[in-house]
Amino acid sequence: MQKNSFTLIETLISLTILLIVLAIFNQISKDNLEEDKIFNLLNSLENSFELKNYSNLQKSSKNINIIKNENIIESININVYTYKDENIKIFKYEK
Repeated sequence: MQKNSFTLIETLISLTILLIVLAIFNQISKDNLEEDKIFNLLNSLENSFELKNYSNLQKSSKNINIIKNENIIESININVYTYKDENIKIFKYEK
């Protein structure tokens, strides 16, 4: 009778350890999937910048005044391309 209860305790401990290991493995897998999604998104944005394809970015224009030598004012019109996501915020300034 003692042998059966000892085997039952060993089984319960083994199952608990197995469940902990499976939970850790599952969490690591979810983290890797999220990192892969972010990496793929950054890669596609980089490709868009290389090809100058800004269709998935918001475009706005700004005028910047630059003061040189405290008296020369140069006015430059720039385009600002913006991508905002829950994890990523990217700005690109282009003359």
